[in-house]
Amino acid sequence: MPEPHCNLCAWVLEHETEIQNGGPELDGIVVTATTEVVCYRWTVSLLVITLNGETPHRFSDQNTGGGIPTLVSGLLGWWGFPWGPIHTLSSITRNIGGGIRSTVASLVAEQKWGVKVLDDAAGISHERALLEFTPEAVQEIERRRTGGRFENDIAVRLLPDDRDHRTCLLQFDYPVSDGNQWLFRSEGLTVVIDKTDTDFFDRQNIHFDGYEFLVFETKS
Repeated sequence: MPEPHCNLCAWVLEHETEIQNGGPELDGIVVTATTEVVCYRWTVSLLVITLNGETPHRFSDQNTGGGIPTLVSGLLGWWGFPWGPIHTLSSITRNIGGGIRSTVASLVAEQKWGVKVLDDAAGISHERALLEFTPEAVQEIERRRTGGRFENDIAVRLLPDDRDHRTCLLQFDYPVSDGNQWLFRSEGLTVVIDKTDTDFFDRQNIHFDGYEFLVFETKS
């Protein structure tokens, strides 16, 4: 896991479970997965060297604006060739537009896995589970997780393999969505499925027969 970007990043990582289960308080703010945070960009250049960075994150309710990083970029960002002017304009424009805003859930995803998610598409997106796993499938998934040394909070991604014979492939992936995936929990597993594959998986059972993962319709 990378080093936390700032003190708030370290705090949300430390209190991740509490945030998921209700919301601890920090500086008088109840912190949930959807609490908004903000940071600002800065650019500093010197001849052929251009450096970019982000200020520490703050809760939007405590936001004091991006005046200082914008001023620093405006004074010191232009003087590098060729990227100084380009990155300086980008930083100033971003800051004037309100900074880089994301949710606490997105911030946790970025800090844990290096996945940049700038909206509320991190965390569990859908309460309804599209599918169910048989005990044999869960056992095989956990065997593969252990063998591959994947952390428990890494999601299971399912992909159609043979649509005619109703089989699927399994991968381990980050539990984030850009809006084009279903993200839900089933039998204790976090699952990611592309929305284009919804018809293939919806209301199905996933079973492992000792050789491959089978997809069959859930009986009412």
